[in-house]
Amino acid sequence: MSTLLTIPEAAPLLRKNESAARMWLRTRDCPIKVVRIGRRVYVRAEDINALIDGDLQEAS
Repeated sequence: MSTLLTIPEAAPLLRKNESAARMWLRTRDCPIKVVRIGRRVYVRAEDINALIDGDLQEAS
């Protein structure tokens, strides 16, 4: 099972403030896919780690 992070939890890992992280995650250029459960938005910790390690492919 994947670990889900809220946007405030994920923002420091992405080196962005919360509002910048929210805006970036909404763009098509963002390689990280969001998970929506009801009205809440989450990102997978594995996707953030893969992005940091350079394993995640850029969205085209």
